[in-house]
Amino acid sequence: MSIFVIAEIGINHNGSLDIARRLIDMAKECGAVAVKFQKRTIDLAYNQAFLDSPRESPWGTTQRAQKEGLELTEADYGEIDAYCRRLGIEWFASAWDLESQRFLRSFDLRYNKVASPMMEHEDLLRAMAADGVLGYPIVAVNDATTKHFFDNRYGTGQSTIDGILRATNILLAGKTVVVGGYGWCSREIALRAKGMGANVVVTEVDPLRALEAVMDGYRVMPMLEAARVGDLFVTSTGDKHVVDREHLQVMKDGAIVANSGHFNVEINIPALEAMAASVHEPRPFVQQFTLADGRRISLLGEGRLINLAAAEGHPSAVMDMSFANQALCAEWMVNHAEELETRVYGVPEDIDKNIARLKLEAMGVKIDVLKEEQVRYLTSWQEGT
Repeated sequence: MSIFVIAEIGINHNGSLDIARRLIDMAKECGAVAVKFQKRTIDLAYNQAFLDSPRESPWGTTQRAQKEGLELTEADYGEIDAYCRRLGIEWFASAWDLESQRFLRSFDLRYNKVASPMMEHEDLLRAMAADGVLGYPIVAVNDATTKHFFDNRYGTGQSTIDGILRATNILLAGKTVVVGGYGWCSREIALRAKGMGANVVVTEVDPLRALEAVMDGYRVMPMLEAARVGDLFVTSTGDKHVVDREHLQVMKDGAIVANSGHFNVEINIPALEAMAASVHEPRPFVQQFTLADGRRISLLGEGRLINLAAAEGHPSAVMDMSFANQALCAEWMVNHAEELETRVYGVPEDIDKNIARLKLEAMGVKIDVLKEEQVRYLTSWQEGT
């Protein structure tokens, strides 16, 4: 039976190569046949920093690790490649951005055998494939129902509110919370905020999602209108400048802005910095910008993913399905490596459904099975038409 260790291992020159070797040894002992690396991660340094300071947030340890100038090199990958070859274990690497892919293609190692990064920019990946710049086959794990219906939805909803409350200790009841977007992540953020007594406003650009939000009981309006009434703003769209300069210019004194979608570009932070007369940190993960007119706007977690910046991310009870998708899709790609083209693939339906069945089994939940006559009815047209 193939066992895959899907480890986001970032390698650097500060002792992490030794940690990487130990992890590869452990993988070999467990019967692993493949180990996954990623260029722009610093998880090894983060893991060590977290062990040194377990009460520090993931983003806090990441910041400290980045200050040490961690970056992967061809020599690092060369050492790992040689070590894996000696142990007879396969390895591959993935990258989320074009620059990283170019880096990985710049030297001749086995990095591009297979890759199955869990990321949420499938449209960008498909655009890269269409333009001929995608470096290897990709399985878009985020497309899996057992990923975006659960990880994105329940995980993001809970952990985002958790991060905001840890950072601010504000009372949500009675506040006007503006949620940017109404996708699977943001709709659960809206629901959690509503459940805690907030008055929720949703902003959208998609008419179908906006209509859903209206019929789910939320007020829907353009961000420029919402900016005038909101107390707390949470973006989760995957796009940039959802909260832009014109929105910041009309926000009320004491407004709080946070992001839970992708990178720190959803909020126009350079514009906020340019508008500020002064900046100070009244508490960890909170930067308070005092504008020239005296208004104060607080930015949480430097605009980065607030559920990671100030909290602990998603609970393992929902991440297990995402990781199962990664592992099983990596296995699927290895088994079909010779026939795969350089394009973006969806998660095979049988893998998706099997993960759902396994999750139900782990939760002790049983469901019905269709009888033969029910299957015949669903697949025929002679009866009931």
